[in-house]
Amino acid sequence: MRATVLASLLLFGCASAHRPRAADTVADDPDSDACPQPGKPDARKASEACEKGSFDACERECAQRHADACFVRGLLAERADEPTSASWFRRACVAGSAIACTNFAATGFAKKSPLDGACMLALFESACAVEEPFGCGMIGRMYAEGRGVTADPARAKKQLDQACTKFGGFPCHFLGLYLADGKLGPADLAAARTALERGCKTGYKPACASLDQLETPNAGTY
Repeated sequence: MRATVLASLLLFGCASAHRPRAADTVADDPDSDACPQPGKPDARKASEACEKGSFDACERECAQRHADACFVRGLLAERADEPTSASWFRRACVAGSAIACTNFAATGFAKKSPLDGACMLALFESACAVEEPFGCGMIGRMYAEGRGVTADPARAKKQLDQACTKFGGFPCHFLGLYLADGKLGPADLAAARTALERGCKTGYKPACASLDQLETPNAGTY
């Protein structure tokens, strides 16, 4: 349940017929338009019942400001196609989950929420500051695509290079894609291949898939 992918929005979890409810049991209004303030990191893990998909268990723990339980509840909401997932991620972020801050900001990046660029960047930076790899990678994506900020290929390349070297995985994947597509300067397939190889070797499956497509003539887009 911990494998995350931000090419979309980190969507996974266990489906449930549980009736959607409002995420309204932790401090900080989950429906506020204000940019949330990330809480102090909370290293506690959600209970086994919550991890296995119990909405009730996750909600009880989240009500006690258990950051990971709020985060898992958000993942379950995404999987069940509930409209409350962003609210649960916001609550988890405020309670101290860095990856939840990344997920919440990613709703703005994907234009699934009205978050502005300043808020998205602040949340990604807060996550990156505590070495959350997806947050670090998303900073690079913002500058590469000019999403919420002025496009800055040089800054994007530096950010993704550093994150790829440090974490592998997700940052390497997008570094490779952008290098191949020429979004960071002239297209550089050799450098793209190197980045994708590192992303794949560090366990990020989408990087492996993109590497296979890069190596296969006429494989289509990646």
